[in-house]
Amino acid sequence: MDSKRQHLQYLLNLSVSTYPISPSLSSHYLRKLYELIEEWDLPMEPNTLLNGCKKCGSIFIFGKNASVRTRSQHRKERSDLPKGQIARMETGWFITCNSCTSTFEFSVGAPARLHKSRAALHASEAADARRTEEASTQQASFDSAKTSKNMKGRQRQKFRSSGLNGVLAKKKEREAQNKSSSSLSLSDFMSTI
Repeated sequence: MDSKRQHLQYLLNLSVSTYPISPSLSSHYLRKLYELIEEWDLPMEPNTLLNGCKKCGSIFIFGKNASVRTRSQHRKERSDLPKGQIARMETGWFITCNSCTSTFEFSVGAPARLHKSRAALHASEAADARRTEEASTQQASFDSAKTSKNMKGRQRQKFRSSGLNGVLAKKKEREAQNKSSSSLSLSDFMSTI
């Protein structure tokens, strides 16, 4: 199989290199190439049609002995696509051989999408907004649960560490503060004079 491909490539190179010297010899080699493709029952690669005419065998030199025009099919609403999406155009090249006036169609396929449609952009923006909102609410609920859990844990830790002695000591401190604040009142000071 590999030797067949090499033989076909050799015929193509030979046809291209002999065209400036003898166009008739070049067309003979190119016709031989197409005959061998059919004889060996090899699949025709799309690029092979761009090399030359299958009928007369002349090498395509676009602008000199061949002309090309493109045609795109109109866009159609399709039922199998999601809502808001439109089928992309299929593009085809029509190559006309100026030597024998035969025309060949060469399908290029749909062009690559450069930009998303407006509906697709709006849908992706809305999805991104929903994701960020969900992430922020999850983070906020996680943080609040974490802080409330930490506060309860700290209070328990304080009570454990202080025990009964700590509670009694705090009670004595509060009573001492109440006594000291009440003993410095103005009425008590005036009554002693």
